[in-house]
Amino acid sequence: MLRWAVASLAVNLIDGLSSSKWVVQHRGSESSPSPRSGATATTDGSGRVLLFGGYEEASDGRRRVVNDLWAFKDNVWTLLDAGGPTGVCPGPRLCSASFVDGGELVVCGGWDPQESGTGGVILDDVWMWDISGSSGWKKCSDPMPQGPKSRHAACAVGSTAVVHTFRSHDNVLVWEPSTKTFREQFASGEVPSSRGLHVAAPVVTSSGAP
Repeated sequence: MLRWAVASLAVNLIDGLSSSKWVVQHRGSESSPSPRSGATATTDGSGRVLLFGGYEEASDGRRRVVNDLWAFKDNVWTLLDAGGPTGVCPGPRLCSASFVDGGELVVCGGWDPQESGTGGVILDDVWMWDISGSSGWKKCSDPMPQGPKSRHAACAVGSTAVVHTFRSHDNVLVWEPSTKTFREQFASGEVPSSRGLHVAAPVVTSSGAP
């Protein structure tokens, strides 16, 4: 089912372009994200792609973990938040996950490598950013269940969102929009094996519902 979902997404992206082919969007100026890996991205209701954090990859091979937030729409990048000290916004991180809940972007978990050789810190915090841009970041009161995690996958499904982690042996984490918290949802039947650095997408049924 996941394989079908990923293949369908690729076809839809290609068919949605007027030229019916992939197009490379080159980074043309400083008003675009630096080259990076390990970022998280999702889309909001207006069709913008929201990109957060990751490893900034310099041309000389040096790396720096960042916590900036960018939006991409109509072939234009816009810096929404330049990041800042931990405590007023999500700290620098990579391998986190994100999704949109109504008018807010949710970023959860990830890994901050910190100083080279230390192993860094795996994170369990949950942050929300007001998509309208009027109030910025705020930290949710409850961390992610099951402890710190990175390399997890998240996707919005209907009015909620689902997160699958390397600890999801017989369950997933489900986002509760009313309380802005995650809960464990146990699953029956055959389940995916424990994994990380994977992706997820909702599968739409013939009725049009996810």
